[in-house]
Amino acid sequence: MATGKAILNAARLELDLSDYRKKHWEGSPDDYLDIVREHPEITRSAYQRLYDMILSHGTEEVYEQKQKVIRY
Repeated sequence: MATGKAILNAARLELDLSDYRKKHWEGSPDDYLDIVREHPEITRSAYQRLYDMILSHGTEEVYEQKQKVIRY
């Protein structure tokens, strides 16, 4: 059976610190606002991003029961 140290050493070998740093940003509120000013899309919620993905594949207007509807 593996010891605690062996498990931690194995985990360290597989850990990619640069990837972790990309996902876990640290900075001041001023830094964050500067980033938002440059890239406002980062403030969108998960629902908004999902809607953006759906719209990226296009829409079309069709008539169903004499009413114009948008098909995604």
